[in-house]
Amino acid sequence: MEENIRDYIESVFRTSDSSGELFDALKLSINYKIEDVSHYKILLANPTLSKDELIMFTEKICEDFKYCEYELYLWVAQVFESRTCDYGYTEDSLYYYQKAFLSKPEEHTPLICAFNLFNYDFEIPANKNILSLINIGVETVTKKSSVYKKLSDHFKKVGSKELMVKYEKLAQQEQRREG
Repeated sequence: MEENIRDYIESVFRTSDSSGELFDALKLSINYKIEDVSHYKILLANPTLSKDELIMFTEKICEDFKYCEYELYLWVAQVFESRTCDYGYTEDSLYYYQKAFLSKPEEHTPLICAFNLFNYDFEIPANKNILSLINIGVETVTKKSSVYKKLSDHFKKVGSKELMVKYEKLAQQEQRREG
């Protein structure tokens, strides 16, 4: 019986274009305490969801299943990133990369992914926030070499050879330390 419910809910998450039906399926999923993160990723990837619904659903799931915050915040950041045709989505994506990082400050992936949002063509407010996140975050991550390498690549793109060399050296030092 429970497997049929789960299959039904997953089908709604995949195919429904009704926000109300998606919300009802989410409530049912939470009531049945379905804790599989991939189950909720299907819902959050549904293109029917508006920005506000995506945020609301994400926060509701993470409130009920704290263990999956990191993975879902990272997922939602990527969903917003895929919608970056609007600047507001870039900000939302960065916000969720920050939330993912804050839920697991030892993980480097949100920092690396946030760099994908950097706009080299136009100076946008998110650029400053991305660099701020990276500079703060590099102190707590366990795999610093990846972050330093990304910083080196960044400074190469912006034409700052001195900083590029500095971060390349730091990346190499950390890589040796990390083994």
